Amino acid sequence: MIQLNLSENQFSHLLKLMYMGEWMLQAHNKDSYNVEVEELEQQLYSVAYNMGLDECADYDKKMGGYVPTEEFEEECDTDINAYDEQTFWEELIVRLADKKLEKKGAKNLSQKEFTSLQEKYITEYEEEFEQFGLDRLSIIK
Repeated sequence: MIQLNLSENQFSHLLKLMYMGEWMLQAHNKDSYNVEVEELEQQLYSVAYNMGLDECADYDKKMGGYVPTEEFEEECDTDINAYDEQTFWEELIVRLADKKLEKKGAKNLSQKEFTSLQEKYITEYEEEFEQFGLDRLSIIK
């Protein structure tokens, strides 16, 4: 058995990491339920509830188990949404730059040329989306 000595603040951070990690595991695949993860969550929320961390965990009589509070979920979801927003733009920009590189014959470029052009295209897309968002993005059929 492993024992940890954590301050209340450290334990709150651990709960947040657990919530976001569980969200990451399940957000893309609703069939990825893991009993061991659920048991760990229950154990950590139980400790939080019994320590008096009312802002983090509560006991749900109907469910018969511990749950994150709405306040705690909202705090975590704010961080998740910020991550999603940043990731969306980064992925969009890199994928568009790579698509443009493919059209320019990326396979025939040296690594130095590839990297140089990729950086150029990434900068162009960053400036475009920073100024116009998705307003000028279209799908051409």
